[in-house]
This record gives sequence, structure tokens and C-alpha cells, in this order.
Amino acid sequence: MKNQTPKSSSRQLDRKREGNFYDKIMRENLKQIFLPLVEKQLQIKIKSVKPLSDKQETTLERETDAFLLIETDTGEKFILHLEFQVKDDPDMIYRMIEHHGH
Repeated sequence: MKNQTPKSSSRQLDRKREGNFYDKIMRENLKQIFLPLVEKQLQIKIKSVKPLSDKQETTLERETDAFLLIETDTGEKFILHLEFQVKDDPDMIYRMIEHHGH
């Protein structure tokens, strides 16, 4: 493992704080902005939304940005999992597969 200088540790902490800041904004605007987009993209009408635990406890704990139980006006129920990223992450597909496996 590489030795980290105080500067690189500070940059990593700043990036984590920035990511947490964006997560907070996204969560606060989820219902107003993202759920209408989900309705349009999936061509459904959401009847109700129930937040599920953001923390998925297993041997390996992962926190999600949004983990919701959706019920449409036709009675269909499904889990909607959203992750928001500040920049493109080529490894995101692997993280999503890991979430799905849990």
C-alpha cells in the first residue's frame, strides 16, 4: 500500500466530504426531481414510495444513496436503487453488482 502524504489524505477527505454533500442534495431532491424522471423512463405512474434502509448489512456493509420500495398505480411493486456520482467511475458497474448481490 502506498504511503500517503498529509496532502493526499487531505484531498481524499475533501473528496469524501464533497461526495457526502452531493449525496445530501440528491436525497433532498429525490421525490421532486428523480422520481418523475423514473416514472417517465420506466413509463409507470408511482402510487407510493416507502424508503428502505440505506444501509445494507451483511458481512460487508454498503450504504446506498437511495433504496426505495416503489408501488405503481397498477399495484406493481419493485425496489429502486439509485447511486449518484460526482464523476464517471468505470468500476461503478462492479459496485452495483455487489449491491444487487446483497
